[in-house]
Amino acid sequence: MRRILLCFLLCCCACLRAEEKNIDTKILVPVVADQGGKPVLDLQATNFSVDGPKGIQLSSVQMVPAEAMNDPQHTFPVFILYDAYFFTAPVQAMVAADLLQFLTDLSQHYSPVTLVVNTPMGLKLVYDFGTDPKILGEALAALDTGAKVSDPKVKDQLEKLKNLKNFVPAPAAVEDLTIVQFGGLEHMAQVLGRSPNRKALVWMTWNYRLGIGDHTVNWTGSTASQDKNLTMNTGTRAEVYANNLADTRYQNLPPLYEKAIAAANGAHVSVYPLQQYDRRDTNLSFNNPSDQVTTEGLRQVAACTGGTSIKDFKQTSVAQAVAQVRAGFGPYYMLTLTAGDIKKTDWIPLKVKVDRPAVTIRSAPGFLALSPSAAKSAGIVAK
Repeated sequence: MRRILLCFLLCCCACLRAEEKNIDTKILVPVVADQGGKPVLDLQATNFSVDGPKGIQLSSVQMVPAEAMNDPQHTFPVFILYDAYFFTAPVQAMVAADLLQFLTDLSQHYSPVTLVVNTPMGLKLVYDFGTDPKILGEALAALDTGAKVSDPKVKDQLEKLKNLKNFVPAPAAVEDLTIVQFGGLEHMAQVLGRSPNRKALVWMTWNYRLGIGDHTVNWTGSTASQDKNLTMNTGTRAEVYANNLADTRYQNLPPLYEKAIAAANGAHVSVYPLQQYDRRDTNLSFNNPSDQVTTEGLRQVAACTGGTSIKDFKQTSVAQAVAQVRAGFGPYYMLTLTAGDIKKTDWIPLKVKVDRPAVTIRSAPGFLALSPSAAKSAGIVAK
C-alpha cells in the first residue's frame, strides 16, 4: 500500500511540473514606422531588433496594409465600440444623444463607420457602414417621431438604433465590469479578424482597473513597483500607482487582458480609446488617482495594439475622434516574438529598435506574460 501511495504522489508531482514546464509563447508586437510624416513600407526583419529579458527572440516580421475603401480617397473605415453599461441612465442618454447626432451626420454625409454597443448580454450592432445612408436617415427620423415604417430594411435599422435608446444595466459584481469590458474588446477583434488588413477601433470606455506596466498591482496582487522610489508628490506617476491598491476581486482577471490584446493583434486591430466620464459633473477633475489610472491603462492598451489614446477627450466629439484616427492611420508591422522560461504572470518590458536613420517608430512597451496555468485557465494556447 505504501508503495502504491508513493507512486501516486510521484505521478502527481510530475504532472504539476509538466503543467508549469517551459513552453515557448508567441507574442505579437505591433510597430508603426514613420519617416517625415509618411509610413515606411520596406523594412525587413533584419532592420528590427528587440531588447528584452533573456529568452525573447524575434521570429518574423510582417508588413500589414491598412483596410481601405475602394473610393477615390481610399478612406479608412473606422469601427466604434461603446461600453454603455458603465454609466447611469442619465449619462447613457447623454452619450446616446451624441451618437445619434453623429449617425444623423453620417446619413447626410456618408462616411464608412460602424457602431457597436458592448453590453453584459453581448455585442449589439447599431449601424454598419454597408447600410445605405438613406435607410439610416429614414430610421433615424422614425426613431425621433415614433412614426411607423413599412420598409423591412428601415424597420431593421430602426431596431438596431434602439440599442442606443435602451438602458443597459451594469452587472452586479464590480469585477464583472472589467470582464465584460475586455470580453467585448476580444469579441470585437474576433469579428474584425475576417479581414487580414489593419483596422482602426475607437473604444469608448471607462474605469480601467487592471495593471499598468511594471506596476504589478492587479496583475498579481503585489504592490511592488519600479516607481516606488519616486517622490510622492500630488499628481505624480508614483501617486497614481500608490493609489491603485491591490484588489483581490481583480486578481483572476489579468489573463483576460492579455487574451484581448492578443486577439486584437492577431486580428490586426489597433485600439484608439476615447475615454468616457460622468458628463453631469460640471466640476469634474481628472486629478483623482483612479481616473489617472484609467488614462494610463487605456494608453497602454492603445500602445500594445498599435493605436493611440484620443487626447483632450473631454473636448473631442466622436466625429473629431474618427477624423484624428484617420489622419494618422496607415499600414504597420507585426512582429512575432517567442518567449521561453515564463513561469509566472508578470509584465515583461520590451524596446523595439530599427537600424534605419530618420525612421521613428511606435511600438508596444511590453506584454503581460502568463504562467502556464494562467494561460490555460484563460484558454490561451501556447505555441
